Amino acid sequence: MLLFGACGGDDETADGADTTGTASAGETDASSTEEADSGETGDAVEIVDFNYKPANLRVKAGTTVTFTNVDTFAHTVTAKDKSYDSGNMAEGATFEHTFAEAGTFEYLCAIHNSMTGKVTVS
Repeated sequence: MLLFGACGGDDETADGADTTGTASAGETDASSTEEADSGETGDAVEIVDFNYKPANLRVKAGTTVTFTNVDTFAHTVTAKDKSYDSGNMAEGATFEHTFAEAGTFEYLCAIHNSMTGKVTVS
C-alpha cells in the first residue's frame, strides 16, 4: 500500500515554538477502559506512523510537553478548542506547549484529523 501525505499552507516547522496553556492526557496498552483512560506519565509525545505516542498523556500542572515529529510526513498538534497550534511540522520538528491548569485537553492533526490525542493535567 502506498500512502500519500498532503497539507495546506506552508511547510515551515514549529521548532522552538512555546505557548502557555493547560492540558492533560495519557496512554496505555491496558485492556480495560479504566486503565486506558488513566494514561502514561511523562513530558514528551512522538508523532510516528500517523499516531501520537503516547496518545494519552498525564502530567502535573505547569509541565511543558514536547511534541516531536519523527514521521516522514508533515503533521500538526492542534488543540480541539484552538487554544494552541503547532503549525505544519516537518520531519524532525518539535513543538512545546505548557499545560498550566488542571483539565483534559484534546488535540488532533489538522492535516490528518483521524490522528487524535489528549493530555490530562492534575
